[in-house]
Amino acid sequence: MIHHVRQIPQGGRAAIYGTGGRADKLMAQLREHRPDITPVAFLSGNPQTATHNGLPLLPGTRAAEAGHDFVIIAAYGYDEIAPVLRRHGGGKPHYVFLDMEAANAPKPPRPVPDPALNRDVLLRCGSPEEFRASLRRLPEKLHFTLSSDCNCACIFCPCSHKPRGGQMLDPELARDVLAQMAALGMRGADFSPIMGEGMLHPQFYELLAAARAAGMTDVRVTTNGTLLPAEPERARLLLDLADGVSVSSPGLMPEAYRKVFRSGRFDAVMAGLEALGQAKLAGGKGRVNICLRTYRPFEETFEDTGFLRLAPLFKAGGLFFDPADGSIEFDTWAGAVDAEVFSSAMRVAEGGAAKGDPPCGMLLAPAATVLPDGSLRLCPCRYQDDPHDELVLGNLKDEPLDALLYGPAHFELVRRWCAGDIPPVCRSCALYSPPDPAWLEPRA
Repeated sequence: MIHHVRQIPQGGRAAIYGTGGRADKLMAQLREHRPDITPVAFLSGNPQTATHNGLPLLPGTRAAEAGHDFVIIAAYGYDEIAPVLRRHGGGKPHYVFLDMEAANAPKPPRPVPDPALNRDVLLRCGSPEEFRASLRRLPEKLHFTLSSDCNCACIFCPCSHKPRGGQMLDPELARDVLAQMAALGMRGADFSPIMGEGMLHPQFYELLAAARAAGMTDVRVTTNGTLLPAEPERARLLLDLADGVSVSSPGLMPEAYRKVFRSGRFDAVMAGLEALGQAKLAGGKGRVNICLRTYRPFEETFEDTGFLRLAPLFKAGGLFFDPADGSIEFDTWAGAVDAEVFSSAMRVAEGGAAKGDPPCGMLLAPAATVLPDGSLRLCPCRYQDDPHDELVLGNLKDEPLDALLYGPAHFELVRRWCAGDIPPVCRSCALYSPPDPAWLEPRA
């Protein structure tokens, strides 16, 4: 895996897998720094033309015909591309080009909210019935926070200095909610917590299986990685149950875990990643994606002992890493996190909603999470002092999912926002984003 063409150890003829912006950056670097490397062809999963940038464009399944000495993958899904090259690349080596420039750059400013969107939403808030009839579009997925507790104390997480409570989501309630989702046509279950570590739940694997049994076709997991299974059978089970396992990591060395996650479980993370990588190469279904939450420039992490140790699994596609999925910018969670603890390359993410801005797209869409006590809360990403705030629509022990989404509490929250009463947690949330105007268009 490389982030600059100077790292390619050989000259010769190169086939480039990819035709997008990443491939363009690669070509610019080749022209400036590697005159000894000659691009001879482009490769793509589903080419629509016979040429690209003046060179032949071939499907990956015909890579052996490219007349190359090696392939440089300059596309996001290299874990899916690497197996294609193993089968159809004629035995030639390949390198994976990662775009560090985009990863280290500040996040682009949020779109400027259109005040007209606020008026459009407000027009639909004449009554709860009108609100529900005109705006109701159920989300494709629901988030589940299985545990209020965590075995790490990350410096960028408000949970790290708050009482945890040790509460676990009732498995029977979770199964009931999954059945309700299926009946409503929702097909995604995302076990990505707003707080806590989901793998602490004693029935974690059983709940993933329950999501599959309920008809969920997209099951996702986000974890700090410290409880990943090291046993081959358990690792394969996790990848067969989950379409994606996102492992948050401060960098793959012990110091990073002690400094950022305030955890000494680096060896357990490495054992789990190795087991999952091998399980993926043996036919496991899900993608294992390492998402950096680091205090250093991304390119420095390539020298981490763990990255060097896992490099063969990354290159073969057993594990996946892309800087675009990580961050060195961190929200203060509306002031709940003390930015003074940030260090080195860590930056404070800016953002928030002001009076006159339309309701956040995550409240209208909506993106919602089931909390461990059964509460249904709009927004699965941020809270201030306690997730049991005014974004909670009610409790699924008392009311069905269909009654809470676009129900009276949802209506009142949106109506108040449009009148200028914006929830405190949203006023400085770096993730605030205005709604997609298409959401407000009349439905057929």
